[in-house]
Amino acid sequence: MALQSLGEAAGWMAKSPYVWLSGLWTAAVLLLAWYLYEGVGIMTAVSVALVLAFVLPALIAGTYGVVAEGESSFRVFRRYAVHGYFRQLLPSILVFLIAWVISQFVSYILMTFGLGLAASAQVAMFVFIPVVFFCYFADVTAVVNEKRVFASVKDSFLRVMNGSFSVAVFYLVNVVLLIAVSFIGSFVFAAFAADAFLPFTSMTEAELLSLTPDELLAIMSAPEVMFAGFAAIAVCAVFFVPLFTLYKVCYFAKTSALVLPDATVAEPEGEYDEKGRWYKYK
Repeated sequence: MALQSLGEAAGWMAKSPYVWLSGLWTAAVLLLAWYLYEGVGIMTAVSVALVLAFVLPALIAGTYGVVAEGESSFRVFRRYAVHGYFRQLLPSILVFLIAWVISQFVSYILMTFGLGLAASAQVAMFVFIPVVFFCYFADVTAVVNEKRVFASVKDSFLRVMNGSFSVAVFYLVNVVLLIAVSFIGSFVFAAFAADAFLPFTSMTEAELLSLTPDELLAIMSAPEVMFAGFAAIAVCAVFFVPLFTLYKVCYFAKTSALVLPDATVAEPEGEYDEKGRWYKYK
């Protein structure tokens, strides 16, 4: 089921132009942030990037709608992008806050017992990641099934808990894709930053080891290197933001059987008399 969903996600990327909008928008925001960072300053770049990033939930919700409806049309994409904006945004924020609060609480408890800051942070990260994984499908079910925020989190939890091996494979494939992103990004970064790192090729091992942290920082913060970093992330975003989004919603569509049906509330038994009054059976 997990591998089949990956194939379906790749198929949607081939047949629908609208699912690429999330990746193109992310790449455009990253490149604009680099331009503002170089020309204006880091505060302006970060502020503008954060504001523009709030358009991304609409594009993701539109992608969910295209797959849910099985129709690659701008009408469907726009309808889900508009009506599903807050349905995608609010569960994502809630999941992040839940994971952050729990991880920070665990980190604080460990530090009070004498554990170091670095070790506490590592343990907190191991707490943060499972919380996100259990709530990973909350935004999809909020958009597709129109559930409320907390009901969406519960739905995601049930899907993951009842999915067992299939969900484990799904997450494993996501990890493999992340590794692929890192490899592709490193190659793109090396291609863009080749000129900046060219002097290193003529240096001996002793000269490389003698470089001070300030010198290394100056090299890594050079405009060419910064542009290479932003460009590498932007190139990866164009392809992998839509792929991760589509893979998530394609797998979600196959997991309806993993959610336990809501318990039906038994209606009280009774009858109406001749005057229309209802009497409940004892």
